[in-house]
Amino acid sequence: MSNVQVDTTKVLVMFSEFDEKHRRLVFRSGLGEASRILVRETRKQLRGVRTKRGALRSGSKGRTTGKTMESGVKYKVAKNAKEAKVHIMGDFRLKFFELGTKDRTTKGHRVTGKYWSRGEGRGRIYKIRT
Repeated sequence: MSNVQVDTTKVLVMFSEFDEKHRRLVFRSGLGEASRILVRETRKQLRGVRTKRGALRSGSKGRTTGKTMESGVKYKVAKNAKEAKVHIMGDFRLKFFELGTKDRTTKGHRVTGKYWSRGEGRGRIYKIRT
């Protein structure tokens, strides 16, 4: 590890010379850039997530369906340029991925019904359970 010393006095003097509007703009752009670094790394880690069966979201014949997990990572810089928020709760699926769920089962039988949406025989049609 090298001994690097940073003198911040010149940067602070430069910031003090800015007017209020320009200072807020510089702070917001700095917070936004720092937030984007965190978002980029979070999305990179979410791309590697797999389920028991392999891919996280899979369709038939190798095609994928739905939104990707990394699309739920969001960030927002406050207008007063004092804080930035990066969160994974922009998409409800990541909440369950982070917090977990209980095992869900049926009540001992297969679901065998189907629904007719048009025609004279509208309504729920039940088959004999096997």
